[in-house]
Amino acid sequence: CFQCTMWLFPPQTNFPLCTLAETPRSAAHCIEYAHLIQWGQDRTGESFDADSAEHMKWVFERALVRAEQYGISGVTYTHTQGVVKNIIPAIPSTNAVVAAVCTLEALKIATVCSPGMNNYMLYVGSSGVYTHTVAYERDPDCPCCSAGVRLEVGA
Repeated sequence: CFQCTMWLFPPQTNFPLCTLAETPRSAAHCIEYAHLIQWGQDRTGESFDADSAEHMKWVFERALVRAEQYGISGVTYTHTQGVVKNIIPAIPSTNAVVAAVCTLEALKIATVCSPGMNNYMLYVGSSGVYTHTVAYERDPDCPCCSAGVRLEVGA
C-alpha cells in the first residue's frame, strides 16, 4: 500500500521559526515569515486561502518589504506561490518523460508483451535516467494494510 512506501519520499522542508523571525537568509524565509507570522499578527481571525489572489498578493508584498530590509533578492510573485503552496517547478521535458513511461507501462499491461516496471526511476534532466529496483514489501506494522495490532486487555 502507499503507507508502506512512505520511506521513498524525501522529508518536507521546514524552517525554524527563530530563523524566519530573527535572521532570514533567503527569499523563502521572507515569504514564510509573511505567510506564517505576519498574516496572524496583521489579519487576526482571518484564515489564509492559498488559492486567493488577494491573499497571495498580500503575502508577496509583505515578503518583498522584509526582503528589502535584509538585502535579500529573489522574492517574486511566482516564487511566493511556489513557497506557500509547496509547488515544485516542472519542465516540459520531465512531463514528456513521465507521459512516455506511463504509456509504455500501459502498453505492457494491455499486450502482456513484457513484465511491468518493478523499480524506482529517477529522471535527471540532461544527465539521463537512473533506475533502481526497489522491492515493495508489506510492512507488518503498517496501520493501513497489516492484519492489525494485537491488543491484550487485562481484567
